[in-house]
Amino acid sequence: MSRYTVEWRPDAEDELMVIWMQAADRAAVTAADAAINRLLANDPVNAGVPVAEGLRKVKVAPLQAYFSIDHARALVEVSHVVRCVP
Repeated sequence: MSRYTVEWRPDAEDELMVIWMQAADRAAVTAADAAINRLLANDPVNAGVPVAEGLRKVKVAPLQAYFSIDHARALVEVSHVVRCVP
């Protein structure tokens, strides 16, 4: 059972769609997306590293997602995703 709800902001969903459409290996993008969601739902603090106050990032090649955590609401919000190098 997931401890946190993971929500992707519309801009992040759009970025993910563009990355997927342009990917040579769409299955890798799909698998990375699923892994990111699983990591963030189960343990977002240990899944990522701090970037700035309130902003963290997690990398699962070929994706890197930026997110914030609302512990009171058990909510993780993904605000941005980019393609990364393995």
